[in-house]
Amino acid sequence: MEKMWRNQRQLKAICVLLILAMTLGLLPGAAWAEENGLAGSGTADDPYLLADAEDLKTFRDKVSAKDSSGLCARLTADIDLGNEEWTPFNPASGAVTEAYAGTFDGDGHTIKGLKINSEASNQGLFGVINGATVKNLNVEGNVTSSNNYVGGIVGKVQQGTIENCSFRGTVTTTKSGGYAGGITGTTVAQTTQISGCVNTGSITGGTAGGIVGYAKYTTIESCYNTGAINGTTYSGGIVGNFQNNCAAECCYNIGDISGNGRVGDICGFVASSAKLTSCYSDGSI
Repeated sequence: MEKMWRNQRQLKAICVLLILAMTLGLLPGAAWAEENGLAGSGTADDPYLLADAEDLKTFRDKVSAKDSSGLCARLTADIDLGNEEWTPFNPASGAVTEAYAGTFDGDGHTIKGLKINSEASNQGLFGVINGATVKNLNVEGNVTSSNNYVGGIVGKVQQGTIENCSFRGTVTTTKSGGYAGGITGTTVAQTTQISGCVNTGSITGGTAGGIVGYAKYTTIESCYNTGAINGTTYSGGIVGNFQNNCAAECCYNIGDISGNGRVGDICGFVASSAKLTSCYSDGSI
């Protein structure tokens, strides 16, 4: 009798596990991933795994179609975009407040061959993020726009975190007074943090910075620039225009900084409410 009860308990446990496995398999994220040949379910603990350019495009299209998407992804290999014209991550609604809000982990890999030549604003690998985290990612390529908010990693950070990322290539805005940055063109919210980021690319714009073109309410830590920066209005090795309540700590610049307006080795302009701590340059300007 005891053996029979034990067998029944074991059978019941197996049934529960099977039902759980079936339920997890039917989760929307898991089902979508299976349909598109991806591993993962898009959660923070089980992100979609992206191995090539098609995976990246599929993920971009998925999150861009859903307002304020919190889906997560992780690269499993370097990805070559082949210098095909890239459409950035941008919300289909067009509302900045409904932009990508998940976690994108490059896991130390590189996305190369990024090419953008656009007349639209918010251009970069990611056009806009709003509450997202982009981390451990290297990007190589050329981003050009005749509009505003142009960056190597993100065009515009409404709010969010960018950490341990790098950019190599060129970022250019031809718009008069436009913002261009190696990591992001502009940041606008107090919840924005940028840390451990590097720019080695050439940045050109109205307001141009190695890390950020125009920054507001932003914390920047342990970042550096070695690229050439040129701004018609403001040029800075770390930030072109460092505005309201910003703080930068332990940052440095050894790149060439030039421009027709206000030029600074760390920042072209520093507002009275902004703070620089332990930042330095080689004094080349």
